[in-house]
Amino acid sequence: MKHLLTKFIVALLLLQVSAAVYSADTYILTSPPRETLEDGKKQYAPIAEYLSKVTGQTFTYAHPGDWLSYTKNMKEDYYDVILDGPHFISWRVKMIEHTPVVRFSGSLVFMVFVGKDDTAENIDDLTGNLICGLAPPNMATLSVQAEFTNPMRQPLILEVTDFKSGYKDMLAGKCRGAILPVGVYKRMNKEGKIDEKAKSVFRSKPIPQQGFSVSKRITPELQNQINTALMSEDGHAATAAVRKRFGGNKELMLTNREEYQGYYRFLRDFWGFEVPETEVVLEVEPEPAKEVSKVAEPAVAKSEAVATPKTDPEKKPAK
Repeated sequence: MKHLLTKFIVALLLLQVSAAVYSADTYILTSPPRETLEDGKKQYAPIAEYLSKVTGQTFTYAHPGDWLSYTKNMKEDYYDVILDGPHFISWRVKMIEHTPVVRFSGSLVFMVFVGKDDTAENIDDLTGNLICGLAPPNMATLSVQAEFTNPMRQPLILEVTDFKSGYKDMLAGKCRGAILPVGVYKRMNKEGKIDEKAKSVFRSKPIPQQGFSVSKRITPELQNQINTALMSEDGHAATAAVRKRFGGNKELMLTNREEYQGYYRFLRDFWGFEVPETEVVLEVEPEPAKEVSKVAEPAVAKSEAVATPKTDPEKKPAK
């Protein structure tokens, strides 16, 4: 018990120290802790460096460390630029006035597979069964859980480290169903390697891809600079690693708040992101976004002025 308490105190001190090193005129870019600190630097630091270069402002990448820290700092509006999924973007739009600016083109669609000879015909047949999937708040897993509005009827999630492992575990009998994004299914199904062994019993409705959102501390002028920068050829080079990992090398496109309305409800059962009971029913019918790669005019007015650095009162307190 003493050992655990010591580790907890040290973690809190490190969190406070790491946050305190950023000055009031530093914009903090982050993403969920889906990789190690070293891998995070390789993928996101180039984006922060590029934004610093083209805007004249200071952007720095901060690895959140763990989900507890990520959740805490996000809720307290500590981050300025965040790349993550539609449910988190939607929550920030509703709760802390974030603005989605640029996202991966295309949509997110998730499927659930069972063995070829399984008697299940649809997702309801998996009530109370084990389904292999990534740990919540992964969007794929939440999209499946959202199909079961009664918590007592939700299938149990057998947590896996990646989608491919979940599919293999399903075939091995460790779980009855396996969750796969459509993109992963297509890559794995070359020459029918999945179709010959499994069948789909669920396909989710399409939702907007992952994207970048910015805090209200990002001025309209600076927001416009960020949009233009990320949509440029150099911007695509700076985001190449994350586009390859999360967007299947797809182009970037401009987005807006309307495109992410309502998806925060996927987080209704996830600690720290509860929503009022009157809003727990997910009724979202997204309009397919027009996929363009050229720079479109943002909703905010353009300005030739360079955004001025933030002053201390404008900056959030260090966590």
